[in-house]
Amino acid sequence: MRARSSLILLLAALGLACSHVSITRVTQEHPYESGLRFYRPWPYLLVTVDRNEVSQAEILYLPDLSEEYVVEPKVRLGSVDLKVTLEQGWQLTSLGASADPRVPETIDAVASLLGAASSAAVAPRQPPTAFPLPPGLYRLTYSGSHVSGAERVPLGTP
Repeated sequence: MRARSSLILLLAALGLACSHVSITRVTQEHPYESGLRFYRPWPYLLVTVDRNEVSQAEILYLPDLSEEYVVEPKVRLGSVDLKVTLEQGWQLTSLGASADPRVPETIDAVASLLGAASSAAVAPRQPPTAFPLPPGLYRLTYSGSHVSGAERVPLGTP
């Protein structure tokens, strides 16, 4: 029985000592210390009017500054080969990591970070009608999994 307990403790210690990749949300309790920062995207609607007075709408993904994360290799035993791709310098679009084959591979907290990917296309209207929103930038709001509205983003000089 004692040998079995020792084996379990040894395996647990090796698990804690393995090299891996850590993804952590930056909060007041877990402030940024090191690593590569990125943000979750949030969809916005950009409404413009062209020179023919026809409204155009485009979905843009901008950083949600309240959803800041850090990806960081944690090298303990062995090594970690980390490959991260950021689009526009803030949006995580791919993450790949491999640990030294002599050490078990571990990747923490990757699920659901790559939710929204690229921009969506808006189909042209036939015939053009009055657009329900005036030109401007709007942050889309959700109720559950459905868009429930659009909040105008005030744009001004700082």
